[in-house]
Amino acid sequence: MYPEYQAPAMAGAGEWNHVKLVLSGARMQVFLNNASRPVLDIPKLEGNETQGSIAFEGSSYIANVQVKPNETEGLSPLALPDLSDNDATYLRKWAVTAPENLPDGSELSFRNLPQPSAFTDTVSAERRGLIDLTRKYGGSKNRRVVWLKTKITAKEAVKTNLHLGVSDEIWVFLNSQMIFVDKNLFAQAMRKYPEGRISINNTETTLNLKPGENELLIGVANDFYGWGTMARLESTEGITETGQVASIVAMDKEISNLNLNQYEGVYSNKDVNYKLNFTQKEKQLFVQVSGQEPAQLQALGQNKFAFTTANATFDFTPSGGKLVLRQGNESKEFAKE
Repeated sequence: MYPEYQAPAMAGAGEWNHVKLVLSGARMQVFLNNASRPVLDIPKLEGNETQGSIAFEGSSYIANVQVKPNETEGLSPLALPDLSDNDATYLRKWAVTAPENLPDGSELSFRNLPQPSAFTDTVSAERRGLIDLTRKYGGSKNRRVVWLKTKITAKEAVKTNLHLGVSDEIWVFLNSQMIFVDKNLFAQAMRKYPEGRISINNTETTLNLKPGENELLIGVANDFYGWGTMARLESTEGITETGQVASIVAMDKEISNLNLNQYEGVYSNKDVNYKLNFTQKEKQLFVQVSGQEPAQLQALGQNKFAFTTANATFDFTPSGGKLVLRQGNESKEFAKE
């Protein structure tokens, strides 16, 4: 999954090549054919293990293996600095759900968005902005998915690009609307540069942020070995805050205490030929469009509900007796009768 664990080297074909690995603490360098400079210089070994064995894999002849404990040739045991560490454009803090199985051939959509109560934990980015789901949840022989959610606050309407690292599949939603899908599948020859490994340069999409708080939701699925994601805003101009996740994890309690009475009633808009009737039953809010059956809504937080089968959301302003219906790129304001 890490591209810095590989590099090109001029090895001789059909002849013996001398390979030397120097390990010291968090560092490793690889030398080929007695060269004075390493062909591979790893800034930090990312594994959790501090001891183990040496193994060889692949078709080759191996001879004259030597292990020299405590000989590090002056290589520092300290990891090299992470050059992205102070880059404020990376989205580093996320609320996260537990992994769930995702059968082969299944796709995520607005119809199976996670309940707000599913976000019970958080995860933070490691070096290079990587959200390492392998480290948090381990590997799996079965295809699994987790959901990541964070908030971005803008002081005005902002359009910017979102650069993404992908391993192995992602589905991106902004304010409950699907905006992007992509895959980086090493085993299926659908490999992004560099060679199917994760990189912030794997792919990108456009974010159209509204003034105020925006919810960015990403579904990540594993397909082969490690899995994770990276996210970086191309620009933070007009953006006042990122990484707000505490309120997401606390959302379950907030939703359970919602006063649904304030949303009940009939709402209309003179420019459309239907009305919206909101009622509650057993602590659930329902909407009935003129001439149709009532449909249960999913609470997304204070004053916000989703009608997932119609890919629609309702943003209420109880004090003003209004709501905004958002569906795709369209929005309509309704007033309470």
